[in-house]
Amino acid sequence: MKDVKTHIEQELKEHVTSALNKAIREEALSIENIPEIYIEVPQDSGHGDFAVNIAMVLAKEAKMSPRKIAEVIVERIN
Repeated sequence: MKDVKTHIEQELKEHVTSALNKAIREEALSIENIPEIYIEVPQDSGHGDFAVNIAMVLAKEAKMSPRKIAEVIVERIN
């Protein structure tokens, strides 16, 4: 089970990183470097299977709300 969870987390990181790179190239996000992406399992299952903190982490540097950053990322995930 742990191997499956680790695999899913790695896939999520790759998708989020790819979406962030695309957003940077398209100038939808103005950030210098992509920080470490952390994925966790929310305590409340009503919040989904996994949570990613990157929108909160980038808010100050990107000068955007975390919600807008999340929208930019989601729009670019394949």
